[in-house]
Amino acid sequence: MKKSYLMIAATATLLAACQRNEVFKDLVDDNETVMIGFETFHEKATKATATDAISAPENMTSAHGGFGVWGYKAIDAAEASGTPATVNISSGYTTVFNNVKVWYESSSTKTQGFTYAVPKYWDKNMEYIFFAYAPYDGTNASIDNATGKITIADIASIQDVSKSTGSDQALVYNGSNTAAVTDYLMATYVTDQKLNATNQSEKTYDGKNQTVGFTFGHMLSKLQVNLQASDAYSGIEYIKVTTLSIENMPASASTKASFTQTSPTAPAGDYTPASYTSELSIIGTSGTSTSGLYILKGGSLSGDVVTAPTAQNQSFNYYVAPNTPAGNGTDKYLLNIGYTIKYVDGITENVTITDVDLSEKLASLLQNNSYTLTIKVGLNQIFFTVDEIKGWVDQSAQEIEVK
Repeated sequence: MKKSYLMIAATATLLAACQRNEVFKDLVDDNETVMIGFETFHEKATKATATDAISAPENMTSAHGGFGVWGYKAIDAAEASGTPATVNISSGYTTVFNNVKVWYESSSTKTQGFTYAVPKYWDKNMEYIFFAYAPYDGTNASIDNATGKITIADIASIQDVSKSTGSDQALVYNGSNTAAVTDYLMATYVTDQKLNATNQSEKTYDGKNQTVGFTFGHMLSKLQVNLQASDAYSGIEYIKVTTLSIENMPASASTKASFTQTSPTAPAGDYTPASYTSELSIIGTSGTSTSGLYILKGGSLSGDVVTAPTAQNQSFNYYVAPNTPAGNGTDKYLLNIGYTIKYVDGITENVTITDVDLSEKLASLLQNNSYTLTIKVGLNQIFFTVDEIKGWVDQSAQEIEVK
C-alpha cells in the first residue's frame, strides 16, 4: 500500500528509483493525499462449512474486536518464497501499521465500512505489504519480521458455547450461544500493493483503488456432539444420561494454546500443544451439564396399556483448538457414557460403557473444519422363546395285587 501523504521533497536515491519505475511515476499526484483503507472477506473451507460467530465482514465490529494489521512499505515489497514460504521484512522496510486495530463501522463508512483510529496515507512512490488476523489483540499477537508469520498466544483450548432451555426432565441443550466466543481468524498476507493498483482495483465500489482486501480463514475447529436415543422404546419410562465424556480432548478453557502460521501465504498454522491427555466432560462433574439429561421421558403404564416415551435430543457445541489425539498411550479419541434406564414397571438399571474407539468417526480436529458427532443410545430388547417341550418319559407299568 502507498502512504497517504505525498513526498514532494524526495531524496536523490528515491528519485532515481522512481525514474526506473514508470508505474510509480504514473501514480504520483501532486495535489491529492489518499487514505489507506481495508476490506475483508472469508476463505471458503475446503472440508466443511462452518456457521459461527464471525461469518461476514459486518461481524468485525469494534465490540467484537475488529482485526489487527501490520503494514510495511518498501521500494519493492517482496513476495514470500521457499518451502514453507516466508518473507523477510526485518530490513529495508518502514513500519506503517504496527498491529493496528481495524473495525467495521457501518455500510456508509468509506472503503466498504471499515475504519481505524489514526489515518495513514499512501506513499505513492512505495510498495506495501500487509498482514492481518482477528480479533485484534494488543498483548498476545506478534509477527516474526524474519518470516512474516503471525503468532497468537493465550488461546483457550476449548470454548463451550452450548445453550439450554427448560429445567428438570425438560432440560434440553439445543444450540449454541456465540456471544462470548472468541472466533480466531488468520488472513493470507498481501504484497505488491500500490495506490491505484491494489488487490481491489478490479472491483467497482468507490475507494477501491486505495483499499486493500484480506482473505481470512478460521483458526479453530468446531465440534457439535449430538446425543439421542435410537428409538422411543416401549416399556421405558425414561433414559437419563448421567455421564458423557471424550478422552484425549481439551477439557477446560483455562488450558491455553498458541498458534503460529505455517507460512504468511495462508491462514493455516500449527498449535502448541498439538494433543491433549485430558478428558472433555460433557455431562457429569464439571461438564456442560453437571446433572443428568433425559433423552427419553414420559413413558407410562396404565393397566395393560404401555405408552412409549417421548424423544428429547440433546446437542452440545464447542470451539476447539485443533489437535490430534495422542494421550494416555493411545492415538484415539475415546468415548465414555453412563445412563440410567427406568422401566414403566418400576425396575431401574444403570449402564456404563467405556473407551469406545472414535477413530473411524472422529480421527482429529483440523483447523477451519466443523465436525458433528451424533451418539445414539440403542437398546436391544430381551426376547424369549421355547426351544422344546420335552415329552413324557414312560416308565414300565407296574402291577400291585392287594389281598
